[in-house]
Amino acid sequence: MSISSTVSSLSDESFNVIVVDYCCAAGTDKLHQRELKSIHLIYCNVVTTKELIELLVHLP
Repeated sequence: MSISSTVSSLSDESFNVIVVDYCCAAGTDKLHQRELKSIHLIYCNVVTTKELIELLVHLP
């Protein structure tokens, strides 16, 4: 997953990082799911498109 290094760098700089699961990919679906789980546990919030829309709707 090419976004892993970007996500970890942003997290290290204290950004609140959100990754939309459908907007990134990996070589296989198994690898994709494993990487999303890994970055979610350490660096960011992984959300669905629907969850992101809900977050945006409720912003002040």
